[in-house]
Amino acid sequence: MPFPMVLIWTLVLFVCALSLVLGRSLPAGFRERACQGRAWRREFPRASKAQIRAFLQVFASAFGFDKTDSLRFSPYDSVLSVYRALYPLQWTPDALELETFAQMLEKRYGLRLEETGSATVTLGALFRAIDDPGAKG
Repeated sequence: MPFPMVLIWTLVLFVCALSLVLGRSLPAGFRERACQGRAWRREFPRASKAQIRAFLQVFASAFGFDKTDSLRFSPYDSVLSVYRALYPLQWTPDALELETFAQMLEKRYGLRLEETGSATVTLGALFRAIDDPGAKG
């Protein structure tokens, strides 16, 4: 591989690694939001605040967001909408956030993201599937 290509790929990998280590700020549409805790409690009245926070922190961690921002996500946000807010251009290299989230979901909750049946699955639908394994999707 020619030296300029090696340099470019090294720079891309460095930026991706740096963003994971330092954390990243939320995309604009999510950054201005107030806490969505009330929406989560309304949607899942039987779930404890700790369960909701733990789930959202898994999501935030997979995407490299600070855990203090995790409650800015609503149960109606799709995983893909958050991903597209980070990477609006189709061919932009990513930091494997979706794959990381899928691995974390399976490890922590036994839920396989690819079995949810939809690329536009919402965070609420995933939480519901975790809370009630028979309700996936």
